[in-house]
Amino acid sequence: MVVITLTDCPPKVRRDLSQWLLEVSTGVFVGNLNKRVREKLWKRVCENLKTGRACLVYSANNEQRLEFETFGSTWSPLDFDGIKLIKRPLTANNSATHQSLEDGYSSAAKYRKAKNIQKAIAKKDSDLYVVLDLETTGLNVEKDEIIEVGALLIKNTEIDNSFTAMIDVGHIPKEISKITGITEEMLKNQGKTKQEVIEDFYEFIHNKTIVGYNIAFDLVFLKKAFKEYDLNFNPKVIDVMSLVKKQMIDVANYKLETVARYYSIDYEPHRAFNDCLATYRIYTKLNKNK
Repeated sequence: MVVITLTDCPPKVRRDLSQWLLEVSTGVFVGNLNKRVREKLWKRVCENLKTGRACLVYSANNEQRLEFETFGSTWSPLDFDGIKLIKRPLTANNSATHQSLEDGYSSAAKYRKAKNIQKAIAKKDSDLYVVLDLETTGLNVEKDEIIEVGALLIKNTEIDNSFTAMIDVGHIPKEISKITGITEEMLKNQGKTKQEVIEDFYEFIHNKTIVGYNIAFDLVFLKKAFKEYDLNFNPKVIDVMSLVKKQMIDVANYKLETVARYYSIDYEPHRAFNDCLATYRIYTKLNKNK
């Protein structure tokens, strides 16, 4: 018997495990595997699990009748006189006696500590985020489809990585092709399946703060697409258009290309990657003006 449990399981890992094991509950896979397959599967889990935790338990011919391994966890296996135990870190309650005096126990000290934690979290969020944009066949989420996704991973205010892909949805309205420059032939030759793009895109943006321009539009389409493949998505969101409106700048409208011109940002609109770049540059300028 083999049992593998995971948190934040990437779609590619779930696909691998589902070929050999039965997922009896979210992130819990069970089955019978030989040693070679078990070791190869566990290796793939460890190589592709980026933010989550994993635990492998399997039958073994020893005194405990089992073996286990962990990955990405503060809990780790420990051999104690031939018996395998699990080593856990001290909890806040158990480690209270080891707390340094400089932390303090007064209300003022606790307040300062809480504020420092909040500042650290806020700094972490500002240092790592994803700018995203979508192109779709229309405005109606019930009948229209995503045809292109784009995203920039930002670390410490600089572009660290990027993602762009087209989805082959078949037919595109002529007016959308005229606006975006994306044709049915382009989707056929360069596009991928919806499931492949959505699952890969989910891995790229999962557990990160999302920045976008008029982001509510993109979120409606994204959440619907993620829901189709049982992908949970409830991120922290920053809408750059809302931030721009608060600046009360003198523009005819708040379309992305209009605001980009105001900030002297030259770009070709209505392609996902280009719109991401424009949004990122506007957001950067807004932050510098704080």
